[in-house]
Amino acid sequence: MILVVPEAGGDAGVGCLRMAGALACGPSGAPRIGRVHAWDASGSLPLAGLLPPETALTIGVVPLATAHEALVEALATELAALAATGRPLVLAPTAEHMTGALIALAAARRLPSSLRTWLPSADGYAASRDKVLLARHLHAAGLGHVAIETGAWSEARTFGKPRDGVGSRGCARVQTSAEAALLAATGHVFQPLLGGPDYVVDVAAGRALTRVVMRQRGGADTQFVVVAEPALEALAQEVAASLGAPVANVQAKKVGDGWRVFDVGTRFSGAACAARLAGVNWLAGLLSADAGERAATWFAPRFGTSVQRRFEEVTVAS
Repeated sequence: MILVVPEAGGDAGVGCLRMAGALACGPSGAPRIGRVHAWDASGSLPLAGLLPPETALTIGVVPLATAHEALVEALATELAALAATGRPLVLAPTAEHMTGALIALAAARRLPSSLRTWLPSADGYAASRDKVLLARHLHAAGLGHVAIETGAWSEARTFGKPRDGVGSRGCARVQTSAEAALLAATGHVFQPLLGGPDYVVDVAAGRALTRVVMRQRGGADTQFVVVAEPALEALAQEVAASLGAPVANVQAKKVGDGWRVFDVGTRFSGAACAARLAGVNWLAGLLSADAGERAATWFAPRFGTSVQRRFEEVTVAS
């Protein structure tokens, strides 16, 4: 089997490589991962140390800033070359921006027959990429969500975020109408600034796991604790199902006695890989489910596990 990892140098991509490395020979009943093909913008990432020596690693160059049509063709070419090896292909859900191109290839029946991946529905993907569409979708489905406003700012709407933003990039506290007008002109929407920590639920292979975020840096969770929140996990699974998403990460806040969803991604979250430190390997779960293995040995969460991640910035003078 060849495991394809999109955007391998990103947070979720590196996490997926770590999950693949932890599998070694793969779960019982599932095909062995004999090769990992990492898609990367530069083609020069030092990723080999994340995998066991017996797992081959190849890298394909897929530019990040490619226009949609060009990205569709680039992925089609890459996948066709991999399919020509005659080996089964599995594409990990690690890159949100590539999902649209893969959905387009699926609609045109251009994905290789040997490829297994976990794509959301086209409508579900569109909703996950647009804060307004997501709020409308969740409201229509009767699922709790944080209100999103596109109109005039008020003191009750003190948080602005890009309508199509991801990873908490571009979010800002809003304190004056002048600040709100500037943000609105650049495509921001507004919502109440809710107190309390963020909760993130990863959903895949019929299971859900919650972490409460204690600290963030640049939109990435750098410290969190794995907890059991059955009501939130049930809501997250309903949200994922409503979007037709086999894999999702659902972000929510606790409001009173209930939960309100404020964002959804249709891929592994950046910190999903860290769940393996708490007894969960999502990649093993997806492969095991596909192989018909019912025993969820890959899902043995150790609640209360606290995970800290550290990111370093390195400046190289040319």
